Amino acid sequence: LTHLPPATHTRAHLPALAETSAEVTVACGDWNMCQQPIWDEGEQFRWLEEEMRARGLADPFSAPHVVTFPSENAAYDHVFTDAAVVESRTLREAEEASDHLGVLVRLRLPPQRT
Repeated sequence: LTHLPPATHTRAHLPALAETSAEVTVACGDWNMCQQPIWDEGEQFRWLEEEMRARGLADPFSAPHVVTFPSENAAYDHVFTDAAVVESRTLREAEEASDHLGVLVRLRLPPQRT
């Protein structure tokens, strides 16, 4: 899996995702941009989504109705992956520990090579 430290999701770092030797790539976290028209009309998120899509990564939390940050009715938390998503949902239980809802993603991973 590829891990990017916080605040490094810039254009310069995105090519590294495509060059990873891992069989599955997951880039997840609080991206501080959302598909809802709150800070802009969703342009920043659309740019991020297009860049990730060009690398074969999709986000199950990108639909306009998805909310992971209830106080602003927005989704700042995203999970971009090239793996098959079996299940994705928000977790209300996380509200006790954070101002964000938790996100759960179950992936179908390819068999390991021996």
